[in-house]
Amino acid sequence: MQCGKEFISYFTSQLYCRVFIANQTIVKKGEHFEELYLIFQGSVTLSLAKKDMNEYFKLYCTNYFGDYQIMLGLRSSESYKSSPEHQTFTFCLKKKDLQDLISTFPDAKNLFLVRAYKRRIEFRRIKKQFEYDHDVLTDPDEDYARV
Repeated sequence: MQCGKEFISYFTSQLYCRVFIANQTIVKKGEHFEELYLIFQGSVTLSLAKKDMNEYFKLYCTNYFGDYQIMLGLRSSESYKSSPEHQTFTFCLKKKDLQDLISTFPDAKNLFLVRAYKRRIEFRRIKKQFEYDHDVLTDPDEDYARV
């Protein structure tokens, strides 16, 4: 299953660039994602709770984030920050534009939902492995029952 040319054209026409200075918080734990982020240059580090504490995963150029949180209506279960040494450049798509897109293109919605569930599962697996390996207590308020 693939998205059609019309979907891709609309998607790319709605993208805009955001630049984050070194070590800048992009999304805090517990916040809703207001954008889908596509990393163009630099990296983004995920932390269990607060920036610079229990960093467990890094996303690089061509990676993206915010998709499954928007698609599944979830708050961020981790903190996201830009590269510690350099600026991070991202292309962004507003949450509303993504939601409009997937309601207009049902095939794309199905594709995005399948990927969102798979990515959610994989991100949770990586996080749980870090918590286990580093003997970090999980947040009892976090909703692990969903998805």
